[in-house]
Amino acid sequence: VCTLLVFVATQTPACAQEATKVVHGKVVDEDGTPVSRVEVTARLGPEDSQTVYTDPVGLFQFAGISGEKIYISLSKPGYFRVEDTVVELKPGVNDVNFTLAHETELHQKVEVVSGPVQIDPNTTSHQETLVQHEILNTPVPSSHDLQQSLFTMPNVLQDSSGRIHIAGARQGQTEILLDGFEINDPANGSFTPRLNVDAVQSASVETGGYGAQYSHGGAGIVILDTRAGDDKWRFGVTNFIPLVSFREGTHFANWFPRATVSGPIKKGRAWFSLASTVQHSFSVVTELPAGQNIATSWAGDNLLRAQVNISPRNIFQASFLYNRSSEPEFGLGPLVPLSTTTDRMARRYFVSARDQIWTGKTLFDIGVAVDSTRSTADPQGTATYVVTPSIASGNYFQALKQQSRRIQFVGDVNSGTLTFKGTHTISAGWNADDLTFSQDATRREIDFLRADGSLSDRSTFSGPALFRISNTQVGGFAQDVWRPVRQ
Repeated sequence: VCTLLVFVATQTPACAQEATKVVHGKVVDEDGTPVSRVEVTARLGPEDSQTVYTDPVGLFQFAGISGEKIYISLSKPGYFRVEDTVVELKPGVNDVNFTLAHETELHQKVEVVSGPVQIDPNTTSHQETLVQHEILNTPVPSSHDLQQSLFTMPNVLQDSSGRIHIAGARQGQTEILLDGFEINDPANGSFTPRLNVDAVQSASVETGGYGAQYSHGGAGIVILDTRAGDDKWRFGVTNFIPLVSFREGTHFANWFPRATVSGPIKKGRAWFSLASTVQHSFSVVTELPAGQNIATSWAGDNLLRAQVNISPRNIFQASFLYNRSSEPEFGLGPLVPLSTTTDRMARRYFVSARDQIWTGKTLFDIGVAVDSTRSTADPQGTATYVVTPSIASGNYFQALKQQSRRIQFVGDVNSGTLTFKGTHTISAGWNADDLTFSQDATRREIDFLRADGSLSDRSTFSGPALFRISNTQVGGFAQDVWRPVRQ
């Protein structure tokens, strides 16, 4: 018995040392940005494996490993899968780093395999995600319109006007984020910005139990992440050859060209991406006289985004989105002749800057963004607007100018996974928005005529033409996601 006791006592330190092997890992993308919600599987033996998910700062951990080596696999929709990377273990703590690349390369090989099914037990909300190749390859009526792709996801509906609705709610009850900043129209909360679909890295819709960091999401969240470029030069052109229509003369037909370019400013340190779209629409109203039956419109958008890795633990990002549109015969139709249409013009710019700094297991995220819109609708002249039982005549009665602006400041801090009577992920943050809206409406009289041409009624307008309203919102949150039992 003594011999046995001596043997056990002699072997205990080795066994304890063997059982203290721990793997600390970190996952980033090709630009060094931490990637959260990555499914990480460690294969310890032929029938022994563990699966965990990266936390908000891209960290994961495996503990209590007794073997000499493990095989680690990583998967997340929108990224290339990493399969069975061998990690040789030493006693104590083992630090490993992984880089996941976005699915942006073109391949000539076809693999008939099932994609990764990610069921993250740490996620309480219901999330649906479209990655870039799904957005580009899913057949939709208007492939240049990002909203058409969103309608292919569950819980996303389209109304008769083409507007987006999440989980059956009004459009203003959905918070829409572009690279971490709110992009809803400052005036009415609708989803009005245009951007090149080729620039969108992923589009996600969250409903249900999403976190407190979303300050204005009543029914759901739409998260749009765009590409920042990488160390490879990439160029893309779509629908660049224009179509020509010979109806009522020679005109450009419906034409929606897109162009993208991205690459390094300094390899391994700074990158940029530029994506532009032009939209031209042409229609003929056959019920109207020749020369007065053509409606055209032009619109364009340009998204410039840049990222600089100031240090391995400090990433700075900035973006500039510009929209402009012109509809000189807005509203033209069988009962709306050319003289009664309006000349509409709109422009919008969105500028943002964001800095991410992490120390140890804590990620600090601060940013500022400015969103400004301006639109005008002018009648074709100053003649009195006349309404008859069959058709309208004269010039439209209203000239309208609208301006809106949102200035937003955001700040967040997220911890990695902390251990105390279970695991904890702590986050806190604040949000400040300053919104303004102004309108200048000039209205003239409207005459209503009977079928015999006699005056039936006349409408006039009174009251101030100018209107302005502003609002400032400030809020904060703190939350602790506690998991008493390890999954």
